[in-house]
Amino acid sequence: MAAHGFLSTIRGLSRKEQVDAEEDEDFQWGSYKYLNGRNLNKLTRRQLRNHLAARDLEEGGTRAEMKQRLEDSLEEERLSGQAYSEALEAKFLMDRDLEERGSVYTIGTNAAGQLGLGDTTPRHDFETVHRMSGIGVKHVSAGYDTVIAVTEDHDVYIWGGGGVAPTGVEKDDLAPWEESLHMEPQVVETLIGEEVETVSVGASHVAARSRGGDCLTWGYNSAGQLGNASLTPSDVPIVVTAFPDGTSIDQVQVGENHTCAVTAKGRLYVWGHSGDGRLGLGARERVGVPPEERFYFPTPSMVGDLGKERVLKLSCGPSFTLCVTDKHVYSWGSGSGGRLGHGDKMDCASPRIIEAFSRSIVMSVAAGAWDSLSPVMISGMRRCGH
Repeated sequence: MAAHGFLSTIRGLSRKEQVDAEEDEDFQWGSYKYLNGRNLNKLTRRQLRNHLAARDLEEGGTRAEMKQRLEDSLEEERLSGQAYSEALEAKFLMDRDLEERGSVYTIGTNAAGQLGLGDTTPRHDFETVHRMSGIGVKHVSAGYDTVIAVTEDHDVYIWGGGGVAPTGVEKDDLAPWEESLHMEPQVVETLIGEEVETVSVGASHVAARSRGGDCLTWGYNSAGQLGNASLTPSDVPIVVTAFPDGTSIDQVQVGENHTCAVTAKGRLYVWGHSGDGRLGLGARERVGVPPEERFYFPTPSMVGDLGKERVLKLSCGPSFTLCVTDKHVYSWGSGSGGRLGHGDKMDCASPRIIEAFSRSIVMSVAAGAWDSLSPVMISGMRRCGH
């Protein structure tokens, strides 16, 4: 109906109908909010016609037909509104699920952008790294000022100091000191397609394990921590090949400048800096090399003192190492602060059983800078060091 016809119809209301309409704050011709829940049987034919006109519906027919037409229109709007609400709720739940599924939260100092929040401002409360939301992060490793994450699709992202890994990201208009910083996560393009499962970030190098059991390393190599039989650094990932044929790597961990890898058969290989006995090889120095290289072991060597015990869990601190075998819990390296859990502060160059766990079933170990943590199934949680 044309606007002027509709207005003339409204003007045809009785005085009582006009007063009732003016006194009702929700009143509006054809309004779902006004009509919902009202008894349409109490509406006059003229009121029905005005409501139908406001909803662009046919106004003719019997009173019963007009009422039915109005009811059908209101029900259609109700269902449409319900569907819209359900769609909004579904979108909200989906967005929340994507936000929570594999999300990364960061907190702390941020001088190198290591929180991945797009700036260098420190945070005192956890915040979501929005760049990583919804892509299914399954593994994260943090170094001194660099963080690397691996997604369910095996993509590798880096943010922070960036001095230990390539990204292939063009960075323009940055001051020299900013060129190695990544304020937000960036894909490590050289690892696309390598099917990386886990990574471990050290002070200046990274080790990763691929889905097929390869060990990849990159970064600085001043102590041979890349395991490439040299002291040459690499800004692209390289595959460590100095294992026996057919060796598949199951775990990889790095310290400040040493690297450890556990094979699928539970054998432990180590390489890098041997200072404080952190490699667990017994001998801390190599012979037949320049004096300045005597503490550097650039080729993987198996830790023989573990015998036939199968290594189940592994963790590296900056200068010491922990592992759980199918029989015992071991530690070796720098004993400063009592971090090795042997009741003293002595360094240890070979794996030594932590007697405190002799009657416990240890589930895992975690090596920090100055302390060690071992969750156990029987005796609760025990901590060694400061």
